[in-house]
Amino acid sequence: MNVDLSNVLEERVDGGLTRDKVAESGADEVDVPENVARLPERTDAGEIAEAGARLAERFDAFVNIGIGGSSLGGATVVDALAPDAPVYFVDNVDPDALARLLDSVPLRDTVFSVVSKSGRTAETVANYAVVRDALREAGVEPSENTVVTTGEASPLRDADTRATFTFADVPGRYSALSTVGLLPAAFAGVDVESVVRGGEDGAVERDAGVLDDAGRALGATNHLLGEGGVRASVMMPYAERLETFADWYVQIWAESLGKDGTGQTPVRAVGATDQHSLLQLLVDGPGDKLVTFVDPGGSEDGFVVEDEGYLNGVSLDELRSAELDATRASLVRDDVPNVRVELDGVTPEEVGELLYTYEIATVVAGRLAGVNPFDQPGVEWGKRAARGALGDDSCAEEREVVGSVKETLLRV
Repeated sequence: MNVDLSNVLEERVDGGLTRDKVAESGADEVDVPENVARLPERTDAGEIAEAGARLAERFDAFVNIGIGGSSLGGATVVDALAPDAPVYFVDNVDPDALARLLDSVPLRDTVFSVVSKSGRTAETVANYAVVRDALREAGVEPSENTVVTTGEASPLRDADTRATFTFADVPGRYSALSTVGLLPAAFAGVDVESVVRGGEDGAVERDAGVLDDAGRALGATNHLLGEGGVRASVMMPYAERLETFADWYVQIWAESLGKDGTGQTPVRAVGATDQHSLLQLLVDGPGDKLVTFVDPGGSEDGFVVEDEGYLNGVSLDELRSAELDATRASLVRDDVPNVRVELDGVTPEEVGELLYTYEIATVVAGRLAGVNPFDQPGVEWGKRAARGALGDDSCAEEREVVGSVKETLLRV
């Protein structure tokens, strides 16, 4: 994986950065905590691979029950590397969607993986309870078809399950290269050991300069452009297999950096589709955006267009590449900074490096902005408010606020 920062430099775009400004940003002095900095090398990928293989021998389908970081990392790896595998993610409170899923999978031959660090995540606990009831109604003992990944102090550790895995000592959104993100992939047959090796390639180098470390350089670039007025960060992979990576990016960027009145709004896009929607705004709208393109590299499928026009003899891969280059050029023409992340194919190693590099970039951007990239106080208040609305008296103060905003002042 390589990162091309050419189109954020002042030589290319007005208001761009200098190499010296990036190099001297202080990103090389950011202390990345050990639990994040060494996560790939601490992950026992071989053990995860064996656990996934054992489950795949017994079960025909895998359902991950989690939300946020307890879902998006695994979904990113599976969608990128095993998009046709019978692996599903329950990551919302949507009774209709859950009912459709439970009707579509063979319950007796499906393993349900419950993922929650605290063991108290309302959405996950509720969905798990519904699944337990569905299994019992189908004559299946839930403990035989359930595994759990949770924290040391979690009440889920007392659940009667087939296996219990320990949640890595990191916030959920940083857990993609651990059991949380890799067990679904291992079930799907993904080479998770190679994914972790890719993460090790993206691991932070303590003595490296900013311009020699992709994670630090990306974090510094985003932060410096933010100081210069960039308010939105668009993640635009040019491959549908990487769409979920853009979802993962939105969560880690927003939840880690949106604090104390600062932070860029992350936006999910996919090329070439969103050239026909978002691109108009990116080019001609407010000049407050950074666009990051993820170039997946060449495809193994050699589809070639047979036509009488200029497309005759052009492969779909060549068309995609040309459209990416043209989109970058259109942004430069209008002084919109953009970054190109170049993958050498959508492979386990490249996906692992991509994920981990952006985890480091997030930490660096947060530290440079003076915020804690590991907490989420805004989210925590909302969780308490929901508990209060459902009758938890320990959250009575939050319940009063919920009640006040439910009062209708204007309806049209």
